[in-house]
Amino acid sequence: MKQIEYVTAREFAKMCGVSVSAVRVWRVRRIGPQPVIVGHLSLYRRDEAEEWAKNYIPFYTCYKISHPERCR
Repeated sequence: MKQIEYVTAREFAKMCGVSVSAVRVWRVRRIGPQPVIVGHLSLYRRDEAEEWAKNYIPFYTCYKISHPERCR
């Protein structure tokens, strides 16, 4: 049985090239992979975090650039 690996919010933010604050906003808005909360830590499954950083961040960034009036 394979052990599940987790990354912290800080590591996830670094993977995505965004601030930890942006990751917190995503968590609250339920954007991206949902973390497992352990005490005060938000931990993300490494496989889900890598998938999100690789496949969804370019679309999200491109959308913000092409439609800035729709982004806050």
